[in-house]
Amino acid sequence: MTTSYMEKVRRIRQSNLVGYWPLNENDLAYTYDWGPNAYNASATAVTPANRNIYGKDGGPCFEFDGSTSYVDIYAALASAITTIGTVSVWMACDKEYLDGTTLGRIFTMSADTDNALLIEKTATANTFRMAYIAGGTTVAVSPTIYSAGLFPEWRHLAITMTVAGDAVKVYVDGLQSGSTQTTLGTWSGAVASTLFTIGSGSTVPANVFKGWLQHCAMWNAVLTDDEIADLAKSGP
Repeated sequence: MTTSYMEKVRRIRQSNLVGYWPLNENDLAYTYDWGPNAYNASATAVTPANRNIYGKDGGPCFEFDGSTSYVDIYAALASAITTIGTVSVWMACDKEYLDGTTLGRIFTMSADTDNALLIEKTATANTFRMAYIAGGTTVAVSPTIYSAGLFPEWRHLAITMTVAGDAVKVYVDGLQSGSTQTTLGTWSGAVASTLFTIGSGSTVPANVFKGWLQHCAMWNAVLTDDEIADLAKSGP
């Protein structure tokens, strides 16, 4: 995406923007945080600034190999968003991910199996899952995303959660998918150092996404429907 899109992300709830990683650099070692806090993150085994596959409007992106790639945002980020926040990301799947034979994590923030915020491609064909798990209570929406057969086919995914407001909402391409989830649990424990990643379930790594990601951003606030819809537009 262009710099104009990047500036748009930076304008949305500027005071609540925790971190924003465009994932568009040529450097193999790290990716810059364009948010106000400069939480630059380390990148491992990604193909940076991929020139064979381009983002929605022709910009560069990171390729994740389904095996060893990940971006570690734990070391960079000062604090996790565990009770209120928004995660937004653009993704394009590898073709094989549409047939249900594989599973990969697009975003992971987890203390353990009972406390996590996840965006993932499930093992079910054409199905994704966005979940908030707290105190062992899971609320999740699993949208079905079909492909038109064109690759890469970029889609925008987002999840918002608020414990105080007792609500989790999931969005695909700027529109809410499924119903608003309620009856949230209570988060317990600090986010684990190995379980705060983009493109993988862990820094081990495990459940690595196979495809392309760009423009992952986090806010410590619930963005509105209109703000999510704006993020799902590739222009300024």
